[in-house]
Amino acid sequence: MRLRGLARETVIYAIGNAGLRAGAFLLIPLYTHTLPMQEYGLLATLLLTMQVLGIVMGLGVRTAFMRFCAEFAEKGQLGRLLGSAYALVAAGGIAVTAVAMTLLKPLFAAVLHTVQPGPFVLLVCMAALAQTLWMLTVSYFRARNMGGAFVALNGVVFLLLASSTVLFLLQLHVGLKGVLWAYVVSYGLMWVMVSMAIARVTGLTTDRATMRRLVRFGFPLIFAMSGDLALDSSALYAMSVFSGLEEVAVYSLGFKIAQIAVITLILPFQLAYEPAVYGVLDSPALRWFIGEALIHLFLAFGFVAMGIVFVFRDLIHAVAPAEYGAAFGVAFALLPGVACIGAQYVGESLLLLRGKTRVSAAVVSGVSLVSIGLNVWLIRLWGMHAAVLVYNVAHIAIGLLLVVVGMRYVPIQLHGRRLAGTVALFLGGTTLVWAASRLPGGLFYPLAALAILAALYCARELGIVDLRLWQKKELAEHAA
Repeated sequence: MRLRGLARETVIYAIGNAGLRAGAFLLIPLYTHTLPMQEYGLLATLLLTMQVLGIVMGLGVRTAFMRFCAEFAEKGQLGRLLGSAYALVAAGGIAVTAVAMTLLKPLFAAVLHTVQPGPFVLLVCMAALAQTLWMLTVSYFRARNMGGAFVALNGVVFLLLASSTVLFLLQLHVGLKGVLWAYVVSYGLMWVMVSMAIARVTGLTTDRATMRRLVRFGFPLIFAMSGDLALDSSALYAMSVFSGLEEVAVYSLGFKIAQIAVITLILPFQLAYEPAVYGVLDSPALRWFIGEALIHLFLAFGFVAMGIVFVFRDLIHAVAPAEYGAAFGVAFALLPGVACIGAQYVGESLLLLRGKTRVSAAVVSGVSLVSIGLNVWLIRLWGMHAAVLVYNVAHIAIGLLLVVVGMRYVPIQLHGRRLAGTVALFLGGTTLVWAASRLPGGLFYPLAALAILAALYCARELGIVDLRLWQKKELAEHAA
């Protein structure tokens, strides 16, 4: 168990994850420059709805697959585990589609501002199912520590998604439905091809006992995994109803800019962190490793956040037309909440190490339900400013609660002074760069670069990051 190994795997998964999720971000200029502002707001709502439906369709099986993969691999039963997981996701997809097309149809009619939401809802469900099956498939390569294959496959999916989006939008001129068809085609085609290749190696079978075990572990995680997305969706739905799709469009663009920190750092960290922790449950260095991983994640986030503010001060004018200018401020204001998503993953892992999936689900669901109520109440009064406030409060609360509760079951070694230093560097450095963004470009860029370099110097001098600590601990563990 090595921090440097976790850092290396995080970089590899960052490249692969960027090939897929950042690729979707690169399509934003295509959307904002070819679709009217109202239609982009509608598209943002549909894409977020797709993520929520995908989590419910997945039944928490992907996390359960990662948790049990090492055990089934030792028995030579990976094909049974993956085949059972596929069957559960397919069943979940059919059930969710049926509910969305019947019981939820009036809700979608109000939010999407159309009396015929059926075609949009069906396409969103098909895209969500294809994406969920694909993400389960690439989990096979994560669990087998095949980071290169993960990167290559996600790169191919991005190329397919980009080319099919261009085809449907610019050549066939089918608008929003074309964007959704691009998701269905790219993810669905790749899932069929890669799952057939895996089947030739492991065989794919289903087993009721394995399915029951996957559902028992994974089902409570639906509430934990979908809680924050339900919160985000409720904000868009409330803005759509009370403020209009134009405000949804501005907020969504700012949200996506802030999510670059998730795409480039937090999700790659999660992809590398899960197999690193779940594969060595009995290691004596596990608690030290998790504590150090959390501190270094916060430190890295601070510099990623400063980089986002630095880069998007002017880049936002290339990403979207001038009427989206307020999205830059939205992105900056959302960063504190985004920072706590990493703490949420670490805290959740502490609970999963002891099988406390229901505790994790209760924390996320409780905070999310309260926050959804706040969204509906406050957005009616203050529009997207309320959405920003509720987003930050909710994600900070979820992250802190999961870490505090998780440490009751797995008391990790957490250095409070160093952790407080990382938080201070993030808040202070990002605020300085943001304040400088009001200055002319000739002053902004040198001052912002100086602020980032000063933060690097402080991190070193305050002992927040000490590479010698990594070497001593890891060498000591190796010697033991």
